[in-house]
Amino acid sequence: MVLAPPTRDLSPGGGSGRRRILLVDDEEDITDILKIGLERGSFFVDAYNDPRKALAELQPGRYDVAIFDIRMPVMDGFELYRRFHKVNSQTPVCFLTAFDLYESEFRRMFPDIHAAAFLKKPTTLAQLVIQLNGLLDGHENSNVS
Repeated sequence: MVLAPPTRDLSPGGGSGRRRILLVDDEEDITDILKIGLERGSFFVDAYNDPRKALAELQPGRYDVAIFDIRMPVMDGFELYRRFHKVNSQTPVCFLTAFDLYESEFRRMFPDIHAAAFLKKPTTLAQLVIQLNGLLDGHENSNVS
């Protein structure tokens, strides 16, 4: 993943309203880089490397958007989404994946869900923020390459 520190305010509304993000990825270096970059972009970020801990501390309505890695050893991103969605059904989710086939798998498993987005790794912080802003603005973006 290629991430450069943002040179401008990347948050929705140009910093007028800080949004809260739930970030779950089993790779600590990924969560550290994304958390730092997104917080510099005026988001609040709660980052977890263990999806079970994220679920244990989950509060309904706390997050504006969630970012889940798909491939994690303890619980994959689809199972995390399933459990998260029971508590936060209105919160959009962005999946990070290195594989294109996961979107079609997700669409088969959740045919009525249109709020999820997929962002292919490696990505830039700017691409991630564009995807997040699209989800937060209610626009359906399925892929950003």
